Amino acid sequence: ICFKEKPLERHLYCAVLDTGASKIVFGIYQAQVYCRVTGVKFKTTRSKTSIRFGETVIPSHGRIILLIQVRSSFLVVFTDVVPLDVPFLLGFDAMSVFNMEVSL
Repeated sequence: ICFKEKPLERHLYCAVLDTGASKIVFGIYQAQVYCRVTGVKFKTTRSKTSIRFGETVIPSHGRIILLIQVRSSFLVVFTDVVPLDVPFLLGFDAMSVFNMEVSL
């Protein structure tokens, strides 16, 4: 799932199903744009979570609440925001919430 804030904008904002990620996480820049595009105020709540990216551990900037539509219903998703340029990563916990599985 990818979107641009403006049609001619160079930066592409995406949501990625990351089966190696243990948690849902959003890069701060993508989270801010997502909120602008969806008309939601960007406001984080405190989080003591740290997210591991390979060997690097990044403390969360905070958490935001997202409403994600799946078919005819909406799911409330709490996601940590990290001060990195990473897409919206739907990790293993999202797969559990959405009852998804990957078959290869």
